[in-house]
Amino acid sequence: MIKMTALQCENPQRQSGMRRLIAIAFAGMLAALIGCGGSGSDSSSNSVSGQAGSQARFTIAGNSLYTVNRWKLQIFDITIASNPVPWSNQSVGFGIETIFSNNHYLFIGSQDGIYIYDNSNPGFPAKVSSLLHARSCDPVVVEGNYAYVTLRSGSACFGTSNQLDIISIATPSQPVLVKSYAMQQPSGLGVDSGKLFICDGIAGLKVLNVSDPLNIIPLDRVDTQNCYDVIPASGRLVVSGSNGLYQYDYAAFPMAELSRL
Repeated sequence: MIKMTALQCENPQRQSGMRRLIAIAFAGMLAALIGCGGSGSDSSSNSVSGQAGSQARFTIAGNSLYTVNRWKLQIFDITIASNPVPWSNQSVGFGIETIFSNNHYLFIGSQDGIYIYDNSNPGFPAKVSSLLHARSCDPVVVEGNYAYVTLRSGSACFGTSNQLDIISIATPSQPVLVKSYAMQQPSGLGVDSGKLFICDGIAGLKVLNVSDPLNIIPLDRVDTQNCYDVIPASGRLVVSGSNGLYQYDYAAFPMAELSRL
């Protein structure tokens, strides 16, 4: 059994560290759980793939592992999974927090916006564009022509906004903010087939139909506080929180809880 320690009573620095550990463990378990079904996976026989949550500081695409720290993107060649080889690194900006891969693009979330990199050349990703905002934490996920970003207040990022931003990336070199929606205090999020899952603080876990970005529709809400991040895949939603891991079936709404750890 895996037990997640409650974070409410920790000091902010320790809280941040614990959350990062949860995110790493969360992504690792999901990579093992769903195998080759992950975002940014490569169909070649020697590739390693998996799906991480929106709060992750690493992502796998094909035979490359991409990791970020506060200012740098580091690339590893994982053609031989048991022997990852540092390949290259480059400065990205300041306050870098998360990374998400989709097709041959990397979407990097920072405290001042999102950065889009083309990784057609896996060892040397090239910056394509950025979309800046007021300082705030902002994990990002992508599906189709849209990127979904949450901004929240009361965090180490000193943000004052609590909202969901929907961004058109139809032209990656020119991302455009389509619309913002007010939220309670959102953190991690995930998207699958037009369904967006958001951990929204005391408002719980929200499920939204985002097929029309200008008119999103609520589909479900689970009254679970301390939800931190989510990973939707093939009709199964895994939710990480300060009290453990939960799994839901979202083939129909309201969602059915399948398990908890």
